Order: sequence, then C-alpha cells, then structure tokens
Amino acid sequence: YRAAMYNNVLLVGGNANIPGYRERVESELRKLAPTNYPVRVYLPNDPVTFAWEGAVEFSQQNGFQKYSIDRVSWEALKKTGKDQEEIWGDRMYNMNR
Repeated sequence: YRAAMYNNVLLVGGNANIPGYRERVESELRKLAPTNYPVRVYLPNDPVTFAWEGAVEFSQQNGFQKYSIDRVSWEALKKTGKDQEEIWGDRMYNMNR
C-alpha cells in the first residue's frame, strides 16, 4: 500500500496555493520514499473547493442522495450554532422516520 500512497498524494485546501508548495512536498516525499517507488503529488485547479466538490459528487451516488446536504444549507445550520454531530444526527433521524 505504501507504494500506491506515495504515487497518489493530493493537495487540498488554501495552503496548496502557496507558490512552490507542490514541488516542495514532492521533493520531501521523494527523500522519504524508497527509490523504486514512484512519487506523484497532484495539485487540482482549485484546491480550496476540490474536496467539497468530490464529497458532493460522492454523495450523489445511488443510496446517498437522501443524506446529502448542499453547502449553503450546511453553512446556515452551522451559523445557528449546531455542530457537525447535531447536523448529521438531525438529518439521519428525519430521513429514517
């Protein structure tokens, strides 16, 4: 599994936009990885929203639709003071009724 992990590093979040960050991570990983392991660090076009978009896509697969929530609704619930556990707990309870 280690070889596959070194070959599939994904940078997400705001820090991934720092100039030279991808190259630095790849260089540091190359030093740690065995020489026969390929090292690949992927930087998406928009690393800030990439994880969210992937989660949305995943949630739209069969069987997940009834539990999905859009970003605007999530942020509105967070502003009411609910934490993550409360938001998902409420959704699961209401969906299973």
